[in-house]
Amino acid sequence: MTGVIAGAAQNLLDMSDRERGSILSTVRRNLEFLELPVYRRIFAHSTFNIHDLKNDPQGMSLFLCQPPHKMTQGSRFLRVVVGEAFSALYESLNPPATGHPVLCLLDEAAVLKHMQVLEDAAGYAAGFGVKLWTVWQDLPQLKRIYPHSYETFLNNAGWIQAFGVSDVTTTEYLSKRIGQTELRQFVTSTSTQHSTSTSNPSDGQRMRSVLSMRGAATALLNDQGFSNSLSVTTNENEQIKTSPLIQPDEIDRHFSREEQNQILLLKGKPAMAIDRLNYFEGGRFLGKFDPDRPPYWTKEEAAIEAAKRDAAQQVVNKQLLAKASTWLKTASRDLDKALKIKKS
Repeated sequence: MTGVIAGAAQNLLDMSDRERGSILSTVRRNLEFLELPVYRRIFAHSTFNIHDLKNDPQGMSLFLCQPPHKMTQGSRFLRVVVGEAFSALYESLNPPATGHPVLCLLDEAAVLKHMQVLEDAAGYAAGFGVKLWTVWQDLPQLKRIYPHSYETFLNNAGWIQAFGVSDVTTTEYLSKRIGQTELRQFVTSTSTQHSTSTSNPSDGQRMRSVLSMRGAATALLNDQGFSNSLSVTTNENEQIKTSPLIQPDEIDRHFSREEQNQILLLKGKPAMAIDRLNYFEGGRFLGKFDPDRPPYWTKEEAAIEAAKRDAAQQVVNKQLLAKASTWLKTASRDLDKALKIKKS
């Protein structure tokens, strides 16, 4: 290791003053987070082996939590740890010791800025037993950070989850991704033609009719002729048009931040519209998180509340079963009576 450090130092000394100054400025900017005592303590020693993310048969979870107001300042710390984690995961082609992929969940992934290791992970992380789950505010955010490879993230995703989106770019993309449907239209057209014709006999015809006895009697009647015609034509044609299954404005309305709905796109499956469940609103997640918003329960209180809800649900289930049993008995008696009446 000493030789490596000495070699790096010699490379710096061999550079021109301008180039060396630029490199040192970049190093200082990227390591300035180490001036904070909290990060110094973290890097002073380690309480775990990062290779255990993949090699521990019991599995290991590593959480990197930053306060919202420290996200920008601590982004370089996150980049260091995320980069080291992926390096450790890529060291071996062996599958994870747990038997299932290592999940790398990166919420607010935009804070990390552009990372080549993430761009590469979008393409081949699955081959190393790693599942990448990145969370973005919208599609323009992903495009801005990975302008040349954002489609790699989208195309290689096993599923895409979307909710609370309202920008045009994201809603239009989702509308196109969900697909189109055929609409059949029957168009009926009716045309009406009406014609009137008038005919006047020539002078020669009049003279011939006057000279003949029969013609003399009818000369005045046949002096002028009329004819009317009316035709009505009706045509019915079937037209097939394609239209998006859901329009961008419908996505904006039905899957907005205020609505508890979300779109789920599974690779090879039709799109799904499903409910969005907030973990802090109860249900199966009670007692499994540190409350960060009302109700401010402790884990013990949350566990008690979950037990109460489970007990209440069991009571409801018993009541429903009792009602169903009573209904079946009544229906059975009515059926027996009907059969007896029919036999008699």
